[in-house]
Amino acid sequence: VDFSILDNPIGKAKYDGATGEVTWDLEYTNQIRNEIARLMKAYEDRKKREANLEEDFAKLMQAGDEAMGKADFQKAVASFTEALTLKPDEPVAKAKLSDAQMRLTAQEEETRKEEQYAALIKDADGLFNKKEYETAKGKYEEASKVKPGEAYPKQRIAEIGTILKDLERLAEEERKARELQEKYDAAIKAADDAFKAENYEQARTKYTEASGLKPEEKYPKDQLAAVAAAMEEQARKAEEERLARELQENYDAAIKAADAAFTAKNYEQAQTKYTEASGLKPEEKYPKDQLAAVAAALEELARKAEEERQAKELQARYDAAIQVADAAFNAAKYEDARTKYTEA
Repeated sequence: VDFSILDNPIGKAKYDGATGEVTWDLEYTNQIRNEIARLMKAYEDRKKREANLEEDFAKLMQAGDEAMGKADFQKAVASFTEALTLKPDEPVAKAKLSDAQMRLTAQEEETRKEEQYAALIKDADGLFNKKEYETAKGKYEEASKVKPGEAYPKQRIAEIGTILKDLERLAEEERKARELQEKYDAAIKAADDAFKAENYEQARTKYTEASGLKPEEKYPKDQLAAVAAAMEEQARKAEEERLARELQENYDAAIKAADAAFTAKNYEQAQTKYTEASGLKPEEKYPKDQLAAVAAALEELARKAEEERQAKELQARYDAAIQVADAAFNAAKYEDARTKYTEA
């Protein structure tokens, strides 16, 4: 409170010597009176404030202590700071404010860590649920660095390690399965192509290869059965063709020999060979026709032979009759000779 106003006179008056009267400066006096009243009020207010300062200080200190007990360090800092506005040099308040500020800084740092940790865990969990395991692992590792004592991120990291190993194993299995399928498909294609081209040995080799690659598959086994049947049919046809060729060769040889014998008029040999040829291929008309021709030729030969025999027999009888007639004529047996000449 500024009491310097009291250094001034409380009132002012003017003395008139001529009249002997004193004239007071009432305006000045009222002004001084008002200033003194203001000073008195300010003094009273100050006394009242000073009387309440200790009580207010104590309350603020108590509020600060209570806030510290509840770990509400922000409120404690505010209370101790306000208390120091009442007693700026109070050492206990200063010490408690410093302690509260340190604790508040630590708390804020812990809160920041909690928030950072929670954000990292949220991101990591989201990535984990989306199966983005490598990125999730990085987030869990960051979270574990923020709060090394937390078990959850470590558990997740271990879980991801197991999952990644499983995924790697599955990927390798899938790669091997794809490779196996590609080999199987290639073997089946080669086998099918060979089967269509009736290259049954190659088809059997490739179907066997395919069945070895995937024993559970039914198709190559069915096709191996089809190949076996086709090869059996092929062998049967080949045997039929061989027998047909052999039959044709034997037939052609018999016909050739028969024709040669027929041309040479060796009809007995021709008849034997035409009969052999007709036995080999009963459906053929030619050997039958030739057998008929041989029979006709043999019949003609028999007829000519009979005619020759009869002619020889006649000639012999004629020669004998001539011989007897000549002998009788030479013996002058003319009657006997005439009879024989007549006979001849």
